[in-house]
Amino acid sequence: MLYKGMIASIAFLLSASMLAEDVSERAKLLGKWQLQDDSGKASAVWTLEMKGAALHITESLGDQKVSEFACEPKGVECEGTANGTKATMTMYYDGAALVQFETKGSDVTRRRFTVTGQPDVLEIEVTPIVGGDKAETLHLKRIKPSSAAR
Repeated sequence: MLYKGMIASIAFLLSASMLAEDVSERAKLLGKWQLQDDSGKASAVWTLEMKGAALHITESLGDQKVSEFACEPKGVECEGTANGTKATMTMYYDGAALVQFETKGSDVTRRRFTVTGQPDVLEIEVTPIVGGDKAETLHLKRIKPSSAAR
């Protein structure tokens, strides 16, 4: 009996430490990220921030918000806008990665947000599930907060 209790305790401690590691890795997703574009054109800025229990995500182009959602990342559906159109969103964490399903009309797109290797690079894998979008992987660079904003 003591042996089974020890194994259960060790398993609990390991899972708790892995969860803590996932939480600290997930925090690396938060911030402002700009799409890396070599053309010199204005490029998209993604902002990921916690507002209470909700993860608030916006995509902006210049001063215009293109998309905006605020959802609890627990797999529950919420409403927002995507490219100026009403859409529904579901988000959840898969380890340190954020997985997002966006439904706009009959189109469904999956995005997977990860910070891998370089802490200042956010990778977004875009996969169309239903609809005509193309699969692509976006690389965004962290925008450092300016000292004037502090």
